[in-house]
Amino acid sequence: MGRLPSFAAPAVSAMAEKARAMEGGPCRLGDFKGRWRLVRVIEDRRADAIGTLEGEAVFSVRGGGLFYRETGTLVYAGLTPVMAERRYLWRQEGGDIVVDYETGASFHRFALRHRTPGAVHRCAADLYRAAYDFTDWPGWRAIWTVSGPRKEYRMVSRYSFRGERDGDDPCARRDKRAQDTPGGRIGTGKPRWRSS
Repeated sequence: MGRLPSFAAPAVSAMAEKARAMEGGPCRLGDFKGRWRLVRVIEDRRADAIGTLEGEAVFSVRGGGLFYRETGTLVYAGLTPVMAERRYLWRQEGGDIVVDYETGASFHRFALRHRTPGAVHRCAADLYRAAYDFTDWPGWRAIWTVSGPRKEYRMVSRYSFRGERDGDDPCARRDKRAQDTPGGRIGTGKPRWRSS
């Protein structure tokens, strides 16, 4: 029996994008644009400590993608709170979101067509595993589990949308229909929007 041909992951077709817009979750990179409330919990197993960060993540247009900048206050029990900041460049390649460091070095990528995509990044001997969760869109989570000789922690980041999107896209049309439908989400009795 011969080998089955392998196929590259297809770009998101108009039909797939429309289906995605109906089920919930981001359809394209532009759906992340705007301001997000950020709440993070870090469980550091090596230090036997739990840290929290509360702040904001902003996605703004830069070049052909989005510039991600998060700022917040990082607190560990018994230590002085510190201001923390991270910066990344997000761009879309077909059905994937590619996340690079601000310097342009590669960080990771995930498949936008999935509601719970994963990603992997190796930093020397440490392994970073990400699990994104878009099932409560426009709220979403990024869960990082890091293990290796230098690091051992789990970090859960929760994002709640604060800003306005612009442009006409399938997700915006879906969200508008959901707002105009009694009970929120089309076909369910669940409310579509929650206040934070």
